[in-house]
Amino acid sequence: MLLFANVRTPSGTHDYHRVGIDAKTDQSARAALTSNISSGGFFDGRLDRAAVSGRWSPNPYVALRANYEVNRFEGLGDRDSSFVTQLAGPELRVFASPRLQWSTFYQYNTVQKRGTMNARLSWEFSPLSFLYIVYNDRQPILGGNVPTARSLIVKLSWLGQL
Repeated sequence: MLLFANVRTPSGTHDYHRVGIDAKTDQSARAALTSNISSGGFFDGRLDRAAVSGRWSPNPYVALRANYEVNRFEGLGDRDSSFVTQLAGPELRVFASPRLQWSTFYQYNTVQKRGTMNARLSWEFSPLSFLYIVYNDRQPILGGNVPTARSLIVKLSWLGQL
């Protein structure tokens, strides 16, 4: 059984088909837009989705993105639940070099009334050898009842030659 936004969806096989339209401007340009509209099945119900995203890169070392998405769910779960959720969030990427970068992403979810932030530093200190430092922070916003959660993850991987 899947629990999603307090909706219980029966377990089992859920086959569905979706149709959609994508529109994009030149993604290699300094400023770019992307949009998507789709509709179709979702588990035992239906999902209609619209999303728009914009990116601006003033130079090769900085990229700023903003995302907005609206999802309309209908007939989900054992109570035929229907609701609309909106996701919104900015993202920032800073590149000191091709081997050293920092990125951070924030997202707000209107149904769960939750703000989530993810920040990551990645450093390729030797060919195919990386150090990652990741910080995640989840907070209830505007009366949300999601528990606060924070985590710091450090990962080191390196290529060894025999």
